[in-house]
Amino acid sequence: MAELSTTAEKQSLSGDLHAEKAALDPELQRIAQLSAKLENPLSGFSTHELVLQAEEFCQAHGLTDQLENFKRGAILAANPHDLDRIPAITAEERQFIDWESSRRWKQPRMMSVPA
Repeated sequence: MAELSTTAEKQSLSGDLHAEKAALDPELQRIAQLSAKLENPLSGFSTHELVLQAEEFCQAHGLTDQLENFKRGAILAANPHDLDRIPAITAEERQFIDWESSRRWKQPRMMSVPA
């Protein structure tokens, strides 16, 4: 294996490696952003944008009677850990949302009784 004889050669090689690593950083950032978007497609939208999307969806699919549920559901899905963003959430709804994550495998009795 050839030895690098001068300090200039060593610095040049080192500089090239650092430049290559810096060139990869934007690509890695793009991949990380894409991964996060795939994990939660609603993250990154403002509350106003989520409400508009829910309204458009309900109108397009004839679900205007469920519009408020879709609005609140979209806001919750965008950030499941920030329940305070959801307008007019009741204590009962907050409890059920908490149970969904803390009691993930609990089923209603009727679901476990064979027919």
